[in-house]
Amino acid sequence: SYGDGWNGAEYTISEVEGAELKDGTLTSGNYGEDHVCLHDDVCYSVLINPGSYDNEVTWEIGKYGVGLVAAGAGANSPMGCQFSTNGFCTTTCTVDDDDDSSGACSGMPGSGSSYSLMLYDSAGDGWNGAGYTVKNKNSGSIKATGTLGAGMSSQEDMCLPVGCYTLEVSSGGHADEVSWFLGDAGISGGAPANCQFAVGNPVNCPSYCEVEEDDNSGGGGGGGGGGGNH
Repeated sequence: SYGDGWNGAEYTISEVEGAELKDGTLTSGNYGEDHVCLHDDVCYSVLINPGSYDNEVTWEIGKYGVGLVAAGAGANSPMGCQFSTNGFCTTTCTVDDDDDSSGACSGMPGSGSSYSLMLYDSAGDGWNGAGYTVKNKNSGSIKATGTLGAGMSSQEDMCLPVGCYTLEVSSGGHADEVSWFLGDAGISGGAPANCQFAVGNPVNCPSYCEVEEDDNSGGGGGGGGGGGNH
């Protein structure tokens, strides 16, 4: 959260009854993505070894086309926490939240699901004219639109009913500095981008992201879907 990396904290992802699969850290900044190949019907563990400022450490693991499957904050127990990609075992990799509200959908029963879009800028000066738009694919109605006005990061909360949605990200003045992560949908990327994702189980709505050519900036911005957010 402070923007100076994990200060010595490290993660390790392993099979509960098998081999270590991936380890790493966030050396600098306030956001990074790593990718690891995980399978359904397997129980995995995440161990976070402590560093100097564990209260600044958070992480998420997303599955492409599904969304968030595990999350945590700070160092955990010596045994770590466990999760699976399809509910195969009990998930203990969760973040305690004392707030009983349901995010953007709080106070609106039956209106939809809360989705959080994380916006990042590597230079720390906002998106320089880039912006995002979330639309219902079938009706064309705009459900959310915005930008990162200043700074390195921002969280944009949305309340989305069941349906098929598009996410468009424009390039702005410095597309190579732009990245974003929609963990609830299991997609992430840079700018410009044209993506589709589902809320609930609508018909004919596969999740995908297309990176567009940007002749103005010379860079496509990066980040694949389904990585851990550290």
